[in-house]
Amino acid sequence: MFQPNLKFLPKKFKLPISMNGSVIYDEVYGIGLYNETLDIILPTPLSTYIRTTYRGKSGSLSSQKSGAYELTKFLNFILEKIEKGDSDYVDLTDEGLSGLRLIHGSEYITKYTELTLEDSHRSPNYVYTIENYLINFYNWLKKNSLIQFESTYNNSPFNDYELGTRYPTKDERININLSDFGSNRLNLVLKFIDISLKIAPEISLGICFQFFGGLRIGEVVNLTKEAITKPLYWSNDNGSNQFILEIRDRQNLLFGHKKNWTHEQVKRPRNQAVMVSGLLSNIYTEHKKYLASAENSTSVKEALFISPRGHLPMSGKNYIDKFNKVKKAFLTYLSQNEQVEDYLFLTAKPWSTHICRGVFTNILLSSGMHPIEVAIARGDKNTNTIMKYIEELNSIQEVTIALNKLYKDLEYNLFDSRSIPITLEEMEKKYASKYYT
Repeated sequence: MFQPNLKFLPKKFKLPISMNGSVIYDEVYGIGLYNETLDIILPTPLSTYIRTTYRGKSGSLSSQKSGAYELTKFLNFILEKIEKGDSDYVDLTDEGLSGLRLIHGSEYITKYTELTLEDSHRSPNYVYTIENYLINFYNWLKKNSLIQFESTYNNSPFNDYELGTRYPTKDERININLSDFGSNRLNLVLKFIDISLKIAPEISLGICFQFFGGLRIGEVVNLTKEAITKPLYWSNDNGSNQFILEIRDRQNLLFGHKKNWTHEQVKRPRNQAVMVSGLLSNIYTEHKKYLASAENSTSVKEALFISPRGHLPMSGKNYIDKFNKVKKAFLTYLSQNEQVEDYLFLTAKPWSTHICRGVFTNILLSSGMHPIEVAIARGDKNTNTIMKYIEELNSIQEVTIALNKLYKDLEYNLFDSRSIPITLEEMEKKYASKYYT
């Protein structure tokens, strides 16, 4: 269906209907594929979708025409991405509609949001019209078992912070989530990781990857041992000099036992560098010991993150649940230790695991990196996504510091103040409990 030299077109045609022993022809709208080489329009099964979704009892041609017109725009958007060799779309050439993911709809909505921001004559409401058409289409594909996804609280699978869908700024839904730890971020990050070592040490390494590499949930749980390309997992190198992760979709390998992979999708395949530190190296070393201890009971030995119970590859939902337990203990700590300013800042708006990506962004911006460099480091396609972080930095007048100095400050906090347990023995002494069980 998604092949070169093709283009989707709305097409009006006459549908034969048998009535009282005779045949009548009803005008309906569908979707055809125009073959530029042969100069012909081929029928597609999507015409059934248009008729069943938009025809209704009245048989209105206008609603069918609108539905067909909007869907062909989306499908042709996909064709353009494939022709440009976009890595998120090229597999659709072979997979067809069954290869559609939420990220494709998300990027389409984001495209029209950006067009709205560039042109004041465009109505922001049109973006939500587009979204509604996409919701109908994706629900139809799901109903026919072509794709799988879960709807969010507002019934739009695209309004998900993990997807990064952009909406017109006048919609308050976009600003409801906290995107950074604020000016005290470094100390708060260290304490958050410190608490994770007590509450859920099996995800502490993942939390480090999120804070110091900007990884999303799906990108963390899709990691395997061999995904750590530097240092090689099987070497004695603990990553004190360089840490690079190969971010790819590995659902078939890791989550073949699951029917739904909503929380296990990789938005942007890439090779991701992670900021190195003594903290990361030591947690990585302890995590490898944890995996070695569970080697005999792990069914998928390639998995980098496994659940303590059953030792199956950790799902995205399981990771979120553990992260939220750490978050709850973290906020309790701030409250009990009278860190009022930090507590109020971090409870003013809701936040999720995605805040780690915002913290990573602000660390890079604070180091003096150019927005284009930050976008590359984050695995973004453009700088639009990070502009809100730049505005936040300006508003609180943070001082720009060099990235190397930031590393040294991190090391000072770790080894001089000893705020983080460095070895497994020190962990046990500090918390009087055994980790990685």
